[in-house]
Amino acid sequence: METTAMDTTAMDTAEAWGGVYAVLDVITKGGLQPHDIIQGAECPAQNFATIHNALRRRMPKWADSRICDLIAKIPSESMSINYNMSDEQQSQWFIGFYHEKSRLSAAESSRVTGGRPTKGSQYAVDWTRVDWSLSNAEISRMFGVTRQVASIQRKRHATAPGE
Repeated sequence: METTAMDTTAMDTAEAWGGVYAVLDVITKGGLQPHDIIQGAECPAQNFATIHNALRRRMPKWADSRICDLIAKIPSESMSINYNMSDEQQSQWFIGFYHEKSRLSAAESSRVTGGRPTKGSQYAVDWTRVDWSLSNAEISRMFGVTRQVASIQRKRHATAPGE
């Protein structure tokens, strides 16, 4: 069967809706209920409004921003509360859900470790090769350490920020 542009758009729409529900799942204490996920795959706009309104007051800014990015990919006709997904689109919805959950899980892992190596890893910063003309904030982002660590190392190497 040949895929048309319309089919591709429908699949992209389904994946975007799956991503929206993945964000909602992550920010919901204990995750979304299974029936919310199933209903989200069947009629996403209708169930989104209910879940989003319940979470709106305590939604983190990153989640609100990500949901807006994903919704921007969804055509207006797919935003109708009467929009129902076909079985094939529901499959794509779950793929989008899985991909977004994986992306969010990786981002959370990075946030928890601050991009720093975990205990026992072989990665270490060679502080003798650091460009000390950079600010502590720039050094910390570059090497995945805190600003405090960059500041302490700067003191050990006897240069002030911007020197």
